[in-house]
Amino acid sequence: MSENNLKTHYSAIELLSFSLACLPNSVQGINYQARKNNWQSRKRVGKGGGKEYALASLPQEIQTDIRTKFAVSIVKAKPKSLPADLRQVELKTLTEKQREVAGARMALVAQVAQLEQAQPRYKAIKFFCEQIKRGGISSDLMRLVETANNKKGKNRTLSDRTLNQWVLDYEKADTPEERLKALAPMQREAKKAEEIVWLPDFLAIYRQTNGINVAEAYHYFSAEWDARFADEPLRLEMKPSIDQVRAALAKLPKHIKEIGRKTGSELRALNTYVKRDWSVLQVNDVWVMAMR
Repeated sequence: MSENNLKTHYSAIELLSFSLACLPNSVQGINYQARKNNWQSRKRVGKGGGKEYALASLPQEIQTDIRTKFAVSIVKAKPKSLPADLRQVELKTLTEKQREVAGARMALVAQVAQLEQAQPRYKAIKFFCEQIKRGGISSDLMRLVETANNKKGKNRTLSDRTLNQWVLDYEKADTPEERLKALAPMQREAKKAEEIVWLPDFLAIYRQTNGINVAEAYHYFSAEWDARFADEPLRLEMKPSIDQVRAALAKLPKHIKEIGRKTGSELRALNTYVKRDWSVLQVNDVWVMAMR
């Protein structure tokens, strides 16, 4: 299969070219099976005329085989080069190496997007990572995997979780600059509390006047996470542990953490004194005037 897009309709000749064991081995045989089983069809536009059969109306076995062949053709094909506008992006904060790694990661994200035409995202990512592990992808793609990993030596494996995170980071960005920054390997820095995306969900459970403790709140948080992402295996794997939750809470000032857990004078008592740093002020920056 040489096309980059999974089609919605296929002619009998195209179906024959797939060489599927579950299809007759002649055009006439395929057309006969189509009439017999009432496959949905439309007139073929262009030279030759004839009919095209809707992929969605074919037996499930045939659909599965076609989608699998499409997925295999994607990972064995030479990956597309980055768009010209992306290559022209200038980010002084990124080194050439960081740009190279970010470009490789974006190329892998693009492969996932193509595979999503044939299967849900989590299946597309799982399939892709399995093909990498088995050596079932093109040599060009394998070089991209090695670059994207950004590790010493030639690392020829990629975890589902890592690839899924790259996809999510790419989707959050709106511009070429943001995508490069999002996928470029950076110096590891501890995340600020406001950058931890799941923390508000945990706090919504933890901030109760009944004084629920962290372990109890985590029990409910974990159950909600499992229910919300029941159909997204990769997101289920990204559920923070209770140790990660405790580390995130430790980043919050006490009076912020206790909002909702304490009220009135109890809460105000936690925020009665703030030490000011006067060292940044110059002489005569501040004046005090006595009013009479």
